[in-house]
Amino acid sequence: MHFSKSILFSILLFLSLYQVWAQNDTPLNIIFLIGDGTGLPQISAGNYVNNNQTALEGFSYIGLSKTHSNDNLVTDSAASATAMACGEKTNNKVIGMDPQNRPLKSVLELCQEKGYKTALLATSTIVHATPASFYAKVDSRYQYEAI
Repeated sequence: MHFSKSILFSILLFLSLYQVWAQNDTPLNIIFLIGDGTGLPQISAGNYVNNNQTALEGFSYIGLSKTHSNDNLVTDSAASATAMACGEKTNNKVIGMDPQNRPLKSVLELCQEKGYKTALLATSTIVHATPASFYAKVDSRYQYEAI
């Protein structure tokens, strides 16, 4: 049986949260923090300068993902954030679309469709590639007016 990447991403997200939902009658909050440009080397460096521990160790759940782009060994934040937001690889500079420029649904949109309240906060401008990947669909991260 073959699943599309977005369906597989949705299934994995549901299965990973099912146990949490089943154990708790209170509303569940999911906070997805993205340290733009942060990878394992940066996390390791943070550990080394903080007596071998960081705030990440206090989180109940932590995930890692491989977010390389479809068309380049060096990934930009548009392709990386689209992989995180939509569960599919895309080309550098592309936001919210697959390599054939077809729009993808983000986890934010999937949650909205399920009736969840959502929010998107950014310390950068909201049209920056990382936050934009959760709501925009453009073939160039530099299309700020369209974003």
